[in-house]
Amino acid sequence: MNTIPSSFPAVIFDRLLDSFQAIGEMMIQLELHLRSRVDAERLGRALDLAYDAEPVLGCRYVAGAWRSRWERLAPGERAGLRVVQDPAAFEGFKHEPIRSERGPQLLACLWRRDGGDRVLFKIGHRVGDTGALKEAAAIVADLYAKLGQDPAHVPAPNLAGERGVGQIARRVPFRAWPRIYLNSLRETRSNGVPLRTRALVLSGPHEPYAYVCRHLDREHVARVVTFARARGGTINDVVIAAFLRAIGALTPPDPKARFRLMTTVDLRRWYLPSGRGGAVCNLSAFEFPNVGVDVGAGLAETLARVTAFSRARKASWIGLNGVAGTLPGLIFLPPAWLNALMRAISRFTLGTGNAPNTLTNLGPIEPEAVRFDTVPERAFLLAPPMYAPILGVGLSGYQGELSLSAAVSIESVATVERFFEPVVRELDAA
Repeated sequence: MNTIPSSFPAVIFDRLLDSFQAIGEMMIQLELHLRSRVDAERLGRALDLAYDAEPVLGCRYVAGAWRSRWERLAPGERAGLRVVQDPAAFEGFKHEPIRSERGPQLLACLWRRDGGDRVLFKIGHRVGDTGALKEAAAIVADLYAKLGQDPAHVPAPNLAGERGVGQIARRVPFRAWPRIYLNSLRETRSNGVPLRTRALVLSGPHEPYAYVCRHLDREHVARVVTFARARGGTINDVVIAAFLRAIGALTPPDPKARFRLMTTVDLRRWYLPSGRGGAVCNLSAFEFPNVGVDVGAGLAETLARVTAFSRARKASWIGLNGVAGTLPGLIFLPPAWLNALMRAISRFTLGTGNAPNTLTNLGPIEPEAVRFDTVPERAFLLAPPMYAPILGVGLSGYQGELSLSAAVSIESVATVERFFEPVVRELDAA
């Protein structure tokens, strides 16, 4: 039977991301710059079919008193494509929040341009993370191609795909969980002793906000990769090191504070053989590099500290500390309690000066996965808008290029642009 149920239970990561609305606008976006024209009618049809291919995308989020759920939308409620003719309308769409309580959970905007169209996909973070957005965009691109061959094509719905963290946990041997739990305790101590973090602090209201982006070309990135490999690191390690050094350059000295950072790990990459979840979902977790009271004399020294941290975490169940140490205590909390807890934690960490800046590795974008008749000449991901004083930066890659993105209050745009300058300078020195 391929009958799609009228509702699905929300998993713990859905409810956890719902609580993150306290710290930012929980949406992730993928921008594609094409050299060609896109068939708008076919794109709209592909997007609509994607709501059935991955049924949770064609839902609204319903927060219940004790448990939340995903409720399917009626056909007339799920128009997800907007076609615009000018940059202002495209930017307007980019800045619109995605209303998960209304749905659908994946939206797209097509900007008609003489030099080649641009397409923007956005996903509600409650339903999925960056990996989910890339999977969803790939589904739309695949359906777009199939509709070009067969306009009557209809995909089979993914009804058996798992969305919960259990698909990760089951791949971890039972004997490993005590070690992971001890790792989580060490992480808690590293994050909380001392209770102060060197961080760039932003200001301004939640709205209006603006996106700040920097793109590094292929030649630049190739030099960074060579620098990292020669020192046993990855390009992600180098960017973390440059990020920490930029924080040190732009924040006042504080002998009581530590250079910490919050980064993300895609659990699909580490624990699922296919590199994909059973369905569109959130499968990302946090890691917290800590290089001490200073960042060292130069980029190579900072990189050595970051690489040592990364190597140790990769050898000891990377990304699973929160699954073992935090998640069990949250599973049975009603949605309102979980949201209140997140607000309290946010107030505490910000009030004590212990909220680290965030660098989210949004990962590479595969050209063939975003082909709409032709592959884009440029593609990059946009990190969720975060509320001041928090700074959250996203890092993504496409065909050898790297892109940094942040969405911050208008009042903080100059600060973030000034912050990106030493980040790029450090990478130039690699």
